[in-house]
Amino acid sequence: TTTGGMDIVLYWTTTATTGNAKWSGSTACTAVDATATDDPAFNTANTVTTAAPGIASRVQTSAIAGLPTTGCTTATKMLLHLKVFRDGADAADTIAATARFIGAELTYRRAM
Repeated sequence: TTTGGMDIVLYWTTTATTGNAKWSGSTACTAVDATATDDPAFNTANTVTTAAPGIASRVQTSAIAGLPTTGCTTATKMLLHLKVFRDGADAADTIAATARFIGAELTYRRAM
């Protein structure tokens, strides 16, 4: 069983030296025997707003704690789907440049 979700650290870079990037992350799980055409319903996204690193093209991190994993279980084998999105249209996102997503680190909480 899970104990409250998943934490995610996003790694990204931008040529901008000022401003903030607003990122969101959400999860969904499907059975391992799902078909390639399955379109899972994602959990509500959690967001984080992080300042540009201050030096062009330096890697920055953004952390989201407690990403919901409703519908996921460790009792059976499941595929985890992760959706990462930069909301450049949001007023909190003020970076006037491209933000390039590099990767993500996931920490999944399990009951012991």
